[in-house]
Amino acid sequence: MNKTRTVIEQGIALQSEVKLDRWINEWETVNKTDHVKEQFYLQTKLNEQPPLSCSPDAGFVLSLLGHKKVFYLEQDLGTSSPKQIAARKTKGYAELANRRLHRKHFPETTLDVFSVLFVTTNAYRCKTTAEKLKTRPRPDLWLCIEQQELTPEAFLHEPITLNCQGERAPLVKPLETEIETP
Repeated sequence: MNKTRTVIEQGIALQSEVKLDRWINEWETVNKTDHVKEQFYLQTKLNEQPPLSCSPDAGFVLSLLGHKKVFYLEQDLGTSSPKQIAARKTKGYAELANRRLHRKHFPETTLDVFSVLFVTTNAYRCKTTAEKLKTRPRPDLWLCIEQQELTPEAFLHEPITLNCQGERAPLVKPLETEIETP
């Protein structure tokens, strides 16, 4: 995951429009300034019975033009099948989204939605996981990225994300420049 964070930070450094406002690792305290008893992590218990939780590997906020969006990171190491990943991870993120609990992790966000970046080991796992996510709760949250395509130069504006509809797009659409006509 450190490699992914480094690539993201390098990608942000290559341009000036998008800012990385905050990064929180999996077991890092989210609200460090609160009283110790009130502190919490990204890992969120959502239900006791049936048990349901959401455990991102990391989370971060990107800002552009006054908007601040939350992204959660799932770093795939290739140890579980795409079907298992879709079955295990989606319910927790769906409930986190339905309750808008990303606002608890990142109160600075200006948006009621977040995205989950699923960074995986190869093109096959990227495509297969995106397909498996289609039938799971809140597939709209997920963007799959092949690790090899995740470079500093491609991170923001190249079409490296794959959604459950099989569509590729950039994480951030390039800003349009207005052309004045005489």
